[in-house]
Amino acid sequence: SVSVSVSVRCCPPQLMEMDFGDLEGVVLRTNETAKKIYQDTVFAWSKGIMRKWPDGEDPICTEKRICDALLKVGVYNVNIDSKHCCIIGHGRTNKLIMSGLLYQNVTRMADFSPQDNCCVSVIDIHRSANATLVAKGLIAHVKQKLPPKTTRHHRDLIRSTKFRRECEANGGIGGYLDELKLLQSKYAQGLITKDQYIELEKNLDA
Repeated sequence: SVSVSVSVRCCPPQLMEMDFGDLEGVVLRTNETAKKIYQDTVFAWSKGIMRKWPDGEDPICTEKRICDALLKVGVYNVNIDSKHCCIIGHGRTNKLIMSGLLYQNVTRMADFSPQDNCCVSVIDIHRSANATLVAKGLIAHVKQKLPPKTTRHHRDLIRSTKFRRECEANGGIGGYLDELKLLQSKYAQGLITKDQYIELEKNLDA
């Protein structure tokens, strides 16, 4: 006899990215007010203050709807002998899932940054309901050299991978603000010229 494993695909709307409210679609590098709100909000989270985005969500309510969706699809059912579940989500969604599973505390979201585009993380959920982080943010499968006809959008998706890792290695969380901080530091140290700084700053991913 042959045993066949059948995968079931579902798209719970509760797994959508966090609602950034008034900041949805805003480019941080061109909007100082939005950039300040972003910085202050993420900093507050790191201190345990679950501030919400203006007219948007906070980490607590976002995690609740995410967990409700995972419960419905059986991710937390530890009575099944063997099961694999692949969750494809946005960065903040992934961080909330891992922070909740591993620490039962959403204030640890930054521990799972950066969540680079197309990265893979693996978590084992045991029968005891405890969880173990097996791998975080794997990106070796992402090609660093793209075909000539690749669109600029898709080039931008992987362009900053090395830069983000450099930010993380220097103690940052790997996002746009850390990239900007690192760039400013290089300019201040004279490692890049003003013209290089201006050009690189324009190309940062918000």
